Amino acid sequence: NPARCLYLGLVTSAGIVFFWIVIGACIAFIASFNQVSQLFQQPLFTIGIGLFVALMALGMLGLFSINLPSWVYRLMPSTGPRSADGSAGGSTPGTFLFGVFTAVLSTPCTAPFMATASAWAAKQPPALSLATFGAIGVGMAFPYALLSANPRWVSKVPRSGPASHLVKQVMGILMVGVAVFFLGTGIDPLARLPVDPPIRWFWWIVALCIIAAMSVLVFRTFLITRRIGPRLFWTITSLLFAASGGYMAIHFTDRGPIPWVAYTPERFDEAVRQNKVIVLDFTAEWCLNCKALEAGVLHRPEVVAALTRTDVVPMRVDLTGNNVAGGEKLKSLDWVGIPLLAISGPGKPTPAKFDTYTPQTVLDAISAARGSTASARP
Repeated sequence: NPARCLYLGLVTSAGIVFFWIVIGACIAFIASFNQVSQLFQQPLFTIGIGLFVALMALGMLGLFSINLPSWVYRLMPSTGPRSADGSAGGSTPGTFLFGVFTAVLSTPCTAPFMATASAWAAKQPPALSLATFGAIGVGMAFPYALLSANPRWVSKVPRSGPASHLVKQVMGILMVGVAVFFLGTGIDPLARLPVDPPIRWFWWIVALCIIAAMSVLVFRTFLITRRIGPRLFWTITSLLFAASGGYMAIHFTDRGPIPWVAYTPERFDEAVRQNKVIVLDFTAEWCLNCKALEAGVLHRPEVVAALTRTDVVPMRVDLTGNNVAGGEKLKSLDWVGIPLLAISGPGKPTPAKFDTYTPQTVLDAISAARGSTASARP
């Protein structure tokens, strides 16, 4: 029923928009809530998401099936009362919740890149903050509304068969990797103090999940088809993805060449008393944008050389969990999101703050904080 399909698609979209408007309302009206990424500073939230994704993954792999009470099925998007002409429909509450959870699961991708939007919205009138996050929700919901208005596009997807079963298996294994990521980043702050090195071994399990998924893809492809083209294409594709999984694990577990000092107020005050240049790097284990900036900018040889000088203290503020002191320091800088690099020193007591930066930006800021008039160009 095209009308029913469009209706449920719009209900899904409304659920997505609702989630982002709630986030905007929290930023606008709750003083203690400043950013979307605060969701991931609550370990129980991250662990809960990880357990839920793990259950979905095991279900996709066919390891179990659960017959829920009948009232649960009445809430599910794929069931519910029939429409007036007798065609199958979906429940409005279940479809709305499906949209909300779709937006919740998007936060690992969106949170690292929304720091600037959150920081800006936190200082705007409530109506503007709500409009901003409402617009984010509309943008995310648009594809769902578009496909529900044009269901013939969905019909182009191949029908069920061995290939679709293989896709389900591969996606199930990859979802196990996603669950490991959530569980690892949730357990990490519970297993250590903010000044201790982060736990990163779970990235190797994520990489193994990617490699396992790609191995199953190649093996089952050779069983499903004898054509050389598909076999060659999926073999090459799988090798590339497997290699990227290994590279990702190596990259994310590497401590890097910079001797970071874990932030505490006492260590910061001591560096100030010694007239040192202080480079504060606000980061978190779940902030992939932070890691990208660290690898692409801070690990450049000329930047490493500047950060390891005797008059410079590279200090890391890890906000993976509930780092109270680190959160207070971020707030004292009149900032709400990460990534953030704050550079101060004898020549610049008021920190220079950057949420995006280039190697030369960092070098020039260190030079200015040192009080030198010469450029820090290599």
